[in-house]
Amino acid sequence: MKNTLINKMKPAIAISGLLFFILAGCNNKTSQTSATHPKTDTVIIDQMKFVPAEITISKGDTVLFINRDIVAHNATEVSNSWASPTLNSGDSWSLVPEKDADYFCSIHIVMKGKILIK
Repeated sequence: MKNTLINKMKPAIAISGLLFFILAGCNNKTSQTSATHPKTDTVIIDQMKFVPAEITISKGDTVLFINRDIVAHNATEVSNSWASPTLNSGDSWSLVPEKDADYFCSIHIVMKGKILIK
């Protein structure tokens, strides 16, 4: 009786295994495709710091600045090629940088950050 049951289950086991490999292959292709699309990287402003202070992004990615501090800040590229407006607590601002950039808060000049594009 055991052999008969096992023989009857073999096709179902084989089909299950085949479906597993097909679905696993589909999921793998999806993750490879999504990895090439631009994404958003976040810089949190908190306790008078940009966190992370240095961020490496891919070309075409967006950098989102979110102010979670209790005072207003901004993000200003050192040669003034771009600058955010004043960001009050809870405000956010984003940009798609075209090149590496050093930046600072022009309200609190001790706050500094860097964006690197790979």
